[in-house]
Amino acid sequence: MVLGLPAQGLATAGASAVPAALATDQARPERPAVPDALPSGTPGPLSDSLPYAATLTHQDSRAPGRYDLPVGPYADGALPVRSLSGRVSLRSWRLSSRDMTVEQMAAPLRKALVATGWDVVLDCSATSCGGFDFRFATEVIAPPDMAVDLFDFQAISARRQGPEGPQAIFLLISHGPDAGYVQRISVTPMTGPAPGPAAPEVSDPVALPAEEQDTGTAPPQVAEGLAARGHAVLPGLDFATGSATLATPETPSLAALAQFLKADAARRVILVGHTDSEGGLDSNMALSLHRAQAVEQVLKTRYGVPAGQISARGIGFLAPRDSNDSRAGRQANRRVEAVLASTP
Repeated sequence: MVLGLPAQGLATAGASAVPAALATDQARPERPAVPDALPSGTPGPLSDSLPYAATLTHQDSRAPGRYDLPVGPYADGALPVRSLSGRVSLRSWRLSSRDMTVEQMAAPLRKALVATGWDVVLDCSATSCGGFDFRFATEVIAPPDMAVDLFDFQAISARRQGPEGPQAIFLLISHGPDAGYVQRISVTPMTGPAPGPAAPEVSDPVALPAEEQDTGTAPPQVAEGLAARGHAVLPGLDFATGSATLATPETPSLAALAQFLKADAARRVILVGHTDSEGGLDSNMALSLHRAQAVEQVLKTRYGVPAGQISARGIGFLAPRDSNDSRAGRQANRRVEAVLASTP
């Protein structure tokens, strides 16, 4: 369904391949009728609390900002979206345990949307949404604030005409290793009071081994690492949040690796993707493989490395370099390494 949002207040741009009918999970049983209004004291869809015990883990906003609202399942190599502009607010919550299923978490949120006048334009579970492709085609708050199990999540998009103009909302509900997680991204018109400043994100500095430090004056010593140890971490690879696409394809480490490989056609390397321990093993295995494949593709198309000299594998969080108990450790564990598969 194409969102019929008025042009004022909340600006919209074109959508790609939007389904003609409401995109829903066909396997879902018929839902009971909902009341015309929420019971007194029940949190609304745009409040900063949930209808069950949860801790706010992330809050941020872009004002003005843009957001691509999913309006259909991932299909034919693309995610149908409606591009919106306005005040974009991002929130995520962590439940205290995994006692609730994804559907149990989603049900009261869905009910609150309908009860307060929202029109649901997308309501799908992991498989019917498009699984991995859907997850990595839409915006997701970074771990550890948000976690998504690629095989167990629910996505809900809705819109309504609010008191100050059209509004849109996207909910993503899933599980991490030991807790449930809810993400909400909302878009409202740029009217009314400006939002308060979001708390700044603080990240601990990561002390990299000497072999991975880039002084900015010379390429990382990838060739030396491969020759001396048989493997080398590829520093400087920047993946956008929740994405397997390299934000900056041209990096000194990839240029150095390409030069090393093209100097001798007998050389072979395996690109091995690694993740931190946030999320399930299966989802991290898939993510690590796709990131290694992204590096493989850049080496072939941008640097001209022959396909026969490189291959990609992903091993998730099974080979950590540091503890996953700290932000610094998790950052160090998210990496792609080149492993020498033949002797030069």
